[in-house]
Amino acid sequence: VDTSWIGLKVYAEFERLLMNLETFADLVAKIQKAIDAYVNEAIYNSLMGIGATLGTQWHKTGAITEATKKDFDTLIMDVGIASDSEVVVMGTRAALSSVYDLNKVEWASEKVKDEKYLTGRFGYYDGVRLVELKQGFKKNDTTQYLISNTTLFVMPVGIEPMIKLVYEGDTQMYNIQDAGTNMDMTYSSEVQTKLGVGVMTNRKFGMWDITV
Repeated sequence: VDTSWIGLKVYAEFERLLMNLETFADLVAKIQKAIDAYVNEAIYNSLMGIGATLGTQWHKTGAITEATKKDFDTLIMDVGIASDSEVVVMGTRAALSSVYDLNKVEWASEKVKDEKYLTGRFGYYDGVRLVELKQGFKKNDTTQYLISNTTLFVMPVGIEPMIKLVYEGDTQMYNIQDAGTNMDMTYSSEVQTKLGVGVMTNRKFGMWDITV
């Protein structure tokens, strides 16, 4: 797994600390939140980037309709066979909505109908668990989503994770927690760490890019 350095730095005005508008702990929490967001986006981008290399058996493109239901079911079955494990279908609420439409509610129990009415979603599709991925906006851009709303992931569970997050060496941290070090009396916290994300392609999983 290739690694690279990332760095984050935050600061606070001395007056804000004196007035207890924020604390040094707030600064550290912002750094942790930013690192988590960076790592989550890196993991997702690595997973999306590997999709085109999976081959046509594992990477499908098309609408999710009654006409393609057999192909969708076959992809789920193939991932289950290859991994010898339970399989789940993952996607954002928008992506999973096409799968919900395949469920026939005529046979559903009142409990299942209430679940769809109250939450807008089903927990299962033909016995396969559906997992909703939490959506978000990209940094400083509310017109761009973090996760594609047109991609479904068919993932095995209960096996060694296929996504590898690697930290190399020690994380470096430098804090200034006094009003005398900086000329403008600001407090600051800086973190540098070296990390990388990779995907093990020998772990079989499926992707379906939804088209209209």
